[in-house]
Amino acid sequence: MSMKSIEIANKILEIMNEQYPSEIQEKGAINTLYIIIRSIKETETIPSNVHLKDHARMLMDATANYNLEIIYLLQDLDKELKKNERQR
Repeated sequence: MSMKSIEIANKILEIMNEQYPSEIQEKGAINTLYIIIRSIKETETIPSNVHLKDHARMLMDATANYNLEIIYLLQDLDKELKKNERQR
């Protein structure tokens, strides 16, 4: 995983911890996304059945906010991880 990918994943987790501390503990879109980002950070790969764009949409629906910084970070992370995968 590139340093940029790690930085993006850390930023997403940081924002989620600050903005959604209770939602991280409850079942739902935010909890699921939090678990996925932690897993990506630990394994340095996106599981084949996970599509970050779908989770970004679920996050928008759960928060009713369509201009979240996390959404843009998820797009950046997705691009960076795919770029890294092509370079292998």
